[in-house]
Amino acid sequence: MKLSFLFYAFSSLFLACMFCTYMIGSPVLSSMDFEGWVFFVVSAISHASMFMLIPYLVAIPFHLMGWKKVALGIQGTMVALLFVLNFINEQVYAIYKFHINGFVFNMLTGPAAGDIFTFDAALYFKEIGLLLLVVCLAVVAYLLSRYVYAKRGRAYALPIICAFVGCTLYAHLWNIYADFYQHRSVAKCAKLLPYFFPTTSKSMMKDVFHLTPPDGYGQLDAFEESEDIIYPLNPLKVEAPDSLPNILVIMVDSWSRRCLTQDNMPNTYAYAHENEWYQNHVSSSNGTRGSVFGLFFGLPSYYWNSFDKAALRPLFVDLLKKNNYDIQTFVSAGMEDPPFARVIFGHVKGINPKSYGVNPYVNDTKATEDAINAIQKHGQQQNRKQPFFYYLFLDLAHSYLGMPDDVNSVYKPAWSFADYSKLSNDMDPTPFFNLYRNCCHYDDVLIGKVLATLKQQGFADNTLVILIGDHAQEFNENKKNYWGHSGNYSQWQIGVPLIVHHPSTVASKPNVYSHRTTHYDVIPTIMHDYFGVQNPLDDYSLGHLLHDTTSRDWHFVGNDLNYAFIVGGDTILEHQGNGAMDVYDPKMNDVQGYNIDVKKFNAAMQRVNRFYK
Repeated sequence: MKLSFLFYAFSSLFLACMFCTYMIGSPVLSSMDFEGWVFFVVSAISHASMFMLIPYLVAIPFHLMGWKKVALGIQGTMVALLFVLNFINEQVYAIYKFHINGFVFNMLTGPAAGDIFTFDAALYFKEIGLLLLVVCLAVVAYLLSRYVYAKRGRAYALPIICAFVGCTLYAHLWNIYADFYQHRSVAKCAKLLPYFFPTTSKSMMKDVFHLTPPDGYGQLDAFEESEDIIYPLNPLKVEAPDSLPNILVIMVDSWSRRCLTQDNMPNTYAYAHENEWYQNHVSSSNGTRGSVFGLFFGLPSYYWNSFDKAALRPLFVDLLKKNNYDIQTFVSAGMEDPPFARVIFGHVKGINPKSYGVNPYVNDTKATEDAINAIQKHGQQQNRKQPFFYYLFLDLAHSYLGMPDDVNSVYKPAWSFADYSKLSNDMDPTPFFNLYRNCCHYDDVLIGKVLATLKQQGFADNTLVILIGDHAQEFNENKKNYWGHSGNYSQWQIGVPLIVHHPSTVASKPNVYSHRTTHYDVIPTIMHDYFGVQNPLDDYSLGHLLHDTTSRDWHFVGNDLNYAFIVGGDTILEHQGNGAMDVYDPKMNDVQGYNIDVKKFNAAMQRVNRFYK
């Protein structure tokens, strides 16, 4: 076992050296300083030691049974495979800017792999040679460990363990500090290591150690240059319009299309029939963070961490600022977690990130009252021509809490609260769904008050109104025991209502649209139609104009770890955080033997990644 342990130590160091080669040719290189290099090298050693612990632990039982050659053979084979896997991953990351996953394995091993991986014969020979060289590194690591053991007869277990544990502690503890104080070299190099998730704890630094964030924390300039991101691809070309509309966005958390009925939400339903109703709209995620990011940026939250670290804020919000909009937010649950106050509105002064702090029923009521007061106050100002942007986010349909009995009695029987302990695949969802419908019914009352106030103050004709859900809410419609959201990417969790009211200056008529639209379409449409942005939409988003009936096939939902592509017929190609790939039909049944169209996948990933250098 001593020889096996030395083999573990040397293979870890070799893999750490391979990790360090990720820096070659990376745009992160220009951001590196002494602190960044120390962190990156130490983290590479720590991370490699974790990977190489797997072959060592697998070999231990065979050592204990006295099968030393078998143990070393198994360990050596696994080390070589991990080296090869890392070599392939390094090339995948260079192309796609993500680490290897189930999609890539399908591309490499599927019957259609030759359709996209078509290279010159010389390149194939080169790749084979490099793979053999990588395998040889495993042999060299074994020979070095055998040489040291023959010379010294010791495994140096204690100092090696202390070194690896010390590297691990340093990497995670220093990242907590560096993340809090926004040390960019540390933040940028950490993502180069495959599936490396160093610890962060901003709240602990502030609340436990009472440390103060750096000046300007969360208020950095929205267009600060980033070494590894190009956003937008080209500077915006804007032909200033003669006038700008007021903009009101009302977002309902966890809003299911099933509730947008005349009976359940009469105010919103009537408004939908009076304006543009997009009945086949899908979100950019199955959770709030990715959905709100997708709406405001027109991009998936795949970019969340990169944009946050680079202090890149939505181009749309910057246009609002440049045009002197009165920008206010009324968010029932607050904007601190997820930190939308920083990521979306980080460069807007006066945004209140705090929750209203009582319960969702009261919070929704107070947020609506504040929005109504803001509209009324704006109507009383002498300068009514100054446009406003108001963002009202209602949370009750997500949290179900605080409703009086009379409000929770529109639909019966209804639970008094969401008793998650009762959920099962065989449970009758009616009482739970009725609780949810009652929440939506109350939010509809609030929405009706806001829309009535717009009309009373004379703003209905010059206000662009967007009524939208962040994501949907599932009540086991597919009979797979899924409840709520963030569990899958079926239409029951990403399909939401979208209603658009245009100012009277825009030639539009009430219409119901059935073509697929997405969260990525909304803001680009506003920027193009109302702010005079002339750039192709591809310069700054993944979206299309809402009226454009072009296919939204290969729609990306999710974030950088858990995401999916929604392809023809709403088949779901889902990538798990552990790299596995699952394929489901629209009803969340497993699809066996699915062959990805690798050409379309490659094109889709290139499109998603095009804002990375």
